[in-house]
Amino acid sequence: RSALGLPVLNSAEEVARAIGITAPELAWLAYHRTAAKLDHYNRFTIPKKRGGHRVISSPKKKLRVAQGWLLVEIVDKLPVHDAAMAFRPGRS
Repeated sequence: RSALGLPVLNSAEEVARAIGITAPELAWLAYHRTAAKLDHYNRFTIPKKRGGHRVISSPKKKLRVAQGWLLVEIVDKLPVHDAAMAFRPGRS
């Protein structure tokens, strides 16, 4: 592990193994949108308070699990610049 407690991952295979999926599954989750015919999101609409609808794109289970692992094991361990405001308690 690194000084920040990050996992040391040197290849796509190691990333996939750490997440708990195979390398082909990782490649499938990281598809290029214009080249793929499938979608990793469930889409639905919800009404807006002032009329109209908002489209919600919710990741399907396999992508949600991979994103969750990346959030907990990588992103949450990275330092946040003091100028950052979004999603920080006590900041707006």
